[in-house]
Amino acid sequence: MSKVTTPESTPNPVPEPSSNAVPNPTSTSNRKPKRFLSIRLTDAEFADVQSRLSTTTCRSLTEYVRKRLLGKATTIKTRNESQDQLLQELIQVKNNLNRLIEIAEDHHHTEAFLQLKEIKSILLQIAQKCLQ
Repeated sequence: MSKVTTPESTPNPVPEPSSNAVPNPTSTSNRKPKRFLSIRLTDAEFADVQSRLSTTTCRSLTEYVRKRLLGKATTIKTRNESQDQLLQELIQVKNNLNRLIEIAEDHHHTEAFLQLKEIKSILLQIAQKCLQ
């Protein structure tokens, strides 16, 4: 799951740029940014920015900082731990079923083989629903 946050919905929003700010170079999709912005941060501030970055879908620090400075929304990743645990258990069950299917196939137990394949199919459907 993920949610989109805007600067207004975060605890410490970045101040709006002043009216004499340089126009957004990324507003036109064909233009590459030309300007370079350098800032200094304390170790604690940098750690805070890195921590916030790790909770988003941004692929780089530059992408995250650019979005935050320009007031664009960032997508926050959220995890459901109980769902993750269920998914891990389903994976273990699937692996055990695969072993049983191999044994049934090797010993020519056609009926057991078909039933195990059907169970595996149902488990895969459940896993897909968990991932949605």
